[in-house]
Amino acid sequence: DNIPHCETCGVMLSNSLTDWGSFEELRHFAENGVNLKSPDDCYCLELAMSNVWWEVHPFEATLSPSARRECERRRELLYEIALKLWNAENKGQ
Repeated sequence: DNIPHCETCGVMLSNSLTDWGSFEELRHFAENGVNLKSPDDCYCLELAMSNVWWEVHPFEATLSPSARRECERRRELLYEIALKLWNAENKGQ
């Protein structure tokens, strides 16, 4: 599960990600950083973030313990990415 591209021209296609695909994209950006000047990076990050609640959602109480841990891990990845972006923007200030 990843963001599909046209096999001929390489353009990204409109898409939504599964939970797994979202997690993998977030993990990729947490490990490799995000180029905010790259439309592709921004689009991929937006898709990945669309599957994550920033705050603990009341619905999470109904999830299994492993699913709740997964939600928390995704939030941690988002905060890690946000911190890296903030540090990159404020470098040298």
